[in-house]
Amino acid sequence: MKPPATATEAPKPVSIGKLWTDYIKARQVVGSMKDGGKRGKPVIESLRVHLGHDDASKITKKDLLAWRDKLLETLGAKTVSSIYLSAVRSLLEWAVDDDRLSENPAATVKQPRPKRRRSRDPGYSDKEATAILKTSRSYEPPISVYGHVHERQPTINAKRWAPILCAFSGARIGEITQLRKQDVFQEGDRWIMRITPEAGTVKAGGYRDIPLHRQVIAEGFIKFVEQAKDGPLFSTAKNNDPPAKAVEAAAGQLKRLAAWLHELQLGGVDKRDSQGGLIVIQAGTCNGDQLGTRPDVGRGMGVS
Repeated sequence: MKPPATATEAPKPVSIGKLWTDYIKARQVVGSMKDGGKRGKPVIESLRVHLGHDDASKITKKDLLAWRDKLLETLGAKTVSSIYLSAVRSLLEWAVDDDRLSENPAATVKQPRPKRRRSRDPGYSDKEATAILKTSRSYEPPISVYGHVHERQPTINAKRWAPILCAFSGARIGEITQLRKQDVFQEGDRWIMRITPEAGTVKAGGYRDIPLHRQVIAEGFIKFVEQAKDGPLFSTAKNNDPPAKAVEAAAGQLKRLAAWLHELQLGGVDKRDSQGGLIVIQAGTCNGDQLGTRPDVGRGMGVS
């Protein structure tokens, strides 16, 4: 006789919240998600609210399609695709790889994104870049009628130096706002600026060393660095702050710079093409050789 058939055991519950916490830890081990998952947290909470439970093993493709359609009622297709669906797809794929789930129901849940239409060149024109550099070079913080400066020193420093450093290095503005004092150093007779993931987030993932242009040095940047306290030069983060806090502080400073340029009507570039609201400054007057072999580089700053 055959033994009596036994019912298939139901899969054990897999907490979505616990999955997310463990996923963040796993990503941080390899140097990712230095913000501690702050950007993705609203995504996970949105999914849990929609599902009405916290069990990842019960998620179906139908659930995710319904969630996607609900999101599209208030969010753009690009946001739903590149932030919401992408985050959940990555989380559940990691859960499969880590033997937490047997399959990824989000694997084939997609949302087409509209084709981007440009009304102008995505970068700053020479005229715009020159105006930004001149404004940055001459920046002085506003003073109240009582003679008080209400702007914090890191913000003053960022407005004075960040656009210029972008222009003469090709670095992204977010890479500059997280720059630390120890990232500027001398090798032989050259001063070097190091863009490193140790300071925050870097687009390409690894570090790179950029020789500082002689005109940036002539502007007094090295003197500014030498007089600065240890730690971040342009954000409110402290030298011993955890990576997530340092990334958050640098991102906040980036937003303040973007708002400042917008107020001055110098931020006319399509912000969708920018790095957090401020695109890399690239203009014919200041996009050249960082070693100073082109005499016209930086002329847009009024530096001879």
